[in-house]
Amino acid sequence: MSPAPDTIAVCEYQFQELVARGSDVDCSVTSARAPSGVPPALGELRASLRAAGFVEDCLQIDGVSRDNDSIGCAAVGALGVGAALLGGASVWGGDLLLVMSLAGAVAALAIGAAPVFGRATACRFRVRCDDAEKTGRALDILGAHTKISIVATRWRYELDAEQLGAWSERCVARANARAARIAAALGCALAGVHSYEEAHELPERAFTPEVFAAGGEPARARGSLSSVAEPGEFTALTNTARAGARVIVRYRIANL
Repeated sequence: MSPAPDTIAVCEYQFQELVARGSDVDCSVTSARAPSGVPPALGELRASLRAAGFVEDCLQIDGVSRDNDSIGCAAVGALGVGAALLGGASVWGGDLLLVMSLAGAVAALAIGAAPVFGRATACRFRVRCDDAEKTGRALDILGAHTKISIVATRWRYELDAEQLGAWSERCVARANARAARIAAALGCALAGVHSYEEAHELPERAFTPEVFAAGGEPARARGSLSSVAEPGEFTALTNTARAGARVIVRYRIANL
């Protein structure tokens, strides 16, 4: 077995602060029996969002469930009739799981697709902001609807493979230059690369109300909002996150 070669290891980092390009505000609402299958608060919210200039399909329903064991067969059949409008539906256990816009739900109900829910209807939905600057307005509007609970704000960042590759290349260039200086100081010569490691740090997406309440920050993601959550106080909400690359290059050396 040949002895391990003499090596020097160089670690380099390249990080950048990214500004969120968009967001999804996850919410929930629970109401008493809703004959239409859609809690009334969602219709009111949709009208408020439309009046504020949000696009028609920004309100998306993620799931609807009731407090009983299963949903009625009539509801499943009705949803099958409106499948083209709803974009698909499936029943898992006692929950009816949907991914659709509220506009699609209203259209389906208009043709008779009215689920029959139990004593209470719980609805999980999101407000999708195509521009991060709209997040504050969305939170203001949601905060004005007392029956709606905000679960989390998930930020979206634009980061492609080309940008990640560019960060790694900068790290390698600096590592090569640094290794040459170290070798010269040691009085030896570089004899090639022995090993290479690369890792990328990507932004966290979730930022929950509990984090704000605790006054803390989630790892690698930071946000800010006014300390008093009154209507109009969220408009200055911003979010940035750190992303970047780390490389470790181990060089073989000769004539040490």
